[in-house]
Amino acid sequence: LNRNLFHIIVQSLVSIKFFIILASYVILFKNHMEEIKKFFFYVMVFAGIGILLHVLLGETFNTVYGVSKYTRPGFSTIRYTGFFRHPNHMAYMVVVFIALTLNDFKNKKKNIDTTGWLKIVIGLFIIVLADTRTAILAIGILLTFFYWGYIYKNFLVFFGFLFLGILTVTA
Repeated sequence: LNRNLFHIIVQSLVSIKFFIILASYVILFKNHMEEIKKFFFYVMVFAGIGILLHVLLGETFNTVYGVSKYTRPGFSTIRYTGFFRHPNHMAYMVVVFIALTLNDFKNKKKNIDTTGWLKIVIGLFIIVLADTRTAILAIGILLTFFYWGYIYKNFLVFFGFLFLGILTVTA
């Protein structure tokens, strides 16, 4: 048994738990979407304050808040967490935020407007600050499996999808 392959499989199973939890919430609360969106808005505001404080205070935030300084081996830059305990957790929440943003436009059968693009770009920026490849991959999977028809019909979204795919492969 190739030990590296084993670690890859285990890590994939650990990462997929996010999607299982997300699917469970959708099934449980599918008839209460407005309440979920309102609650999620408050969570996003709280998370936004946390990421803003972390960006402004840098490592001081890590010390005051008592969260580890997450860095990649060989890099000195920190991975931002905001009020979350791990950068991946914050990034997963942003994936859900982007999914809700795309879903609103898909349900209204409208092209993404300037506000929608701003939300998506801010979300991707936060994912980059968290330095989370899994979340970038999650966005690619989300777009591929749930929004393929929408992406195919919208030229700009399609090129955004290609850019995100290239970013995922090179990150």
